[in-house]
Amino acid sequence: MDYKLCKQLKEAGFPQPKNGQLVEGILWEEEDNYHPHLEELIEWCREKCFGGMIHLNVMSDGIWGAIGELPHDGIHTEMDKDPKVAVAKLGLKLHN
Repeated sequence: MDYKLCKQLKEAGFPQPKNGQLVEGILWEEEDNYHPHLEELIEWCREKCFGGMIHLNVMSDGIWGAIGELPHDGIHTEMDKDPKVAVAKLGLKLHN
């Protein structure tokens, strides 16, 4: 996951560590952009999805699809070769 995507997550309200907190052995600074784990991204998406469910599937060509449904906005899908990126992009859609 690149810096730009992590910055977009931060700007969209993805929870960030507190300033001065140790994150994986590194002292966190407020201007940093957190690189979340897949489980954290899934939970962030579930906050917005109808019924709290998202689906993550890998296709035969190795591309991951992240699918979530909003009650009044229908089904949203994002795809990427990295499952974290697919779920992060889905989260950005769902939280905007």
